[in-house]
Amino acid sequence: MSAAASVHELKNQTTRLLRIVEKGAFVIVTRHGKPIATLKPFEEQDRRDTEQYPTSTYDTLRKRIEETHPEFARRTSGQLRQDFDRITQKAGRKLPFANWQEMDRALKGDRYGLTR
Repeated sequence: MSAAASVHELKNQTTRLLRIVEKGAFVIVTRHGKPIATLKPFEEQDRRDTEQYPTSTYDTLRKRIEETHPEFARRTSGQLRQDFDRITQKAGRKLPFANWQEMDRALKGDRYGLTR
């Protein structure tokens, strides 16, 4: 069983449409009568799919670092924070800018500070 709803209906009646989906039906979302999306009941496979394909760049980067350097996986968040602070201070000493505003202006090509 399936139902159809316009984008406007989805915006204004989200709870009602989600209740329909919870009962096992699909909801086809349309814009100007053309289907653009489908709401479907959650399945356990959906969770496995999102774990297989992380949605954030941070998650992907973190996993790659842990694969390459397994010792980082064993570090606590406090230890990682200390590492981050140490690296930030080290990098900051080598930058020719007094603060981030100066760096921002330079990167934007504004030598005279005319932009905000």
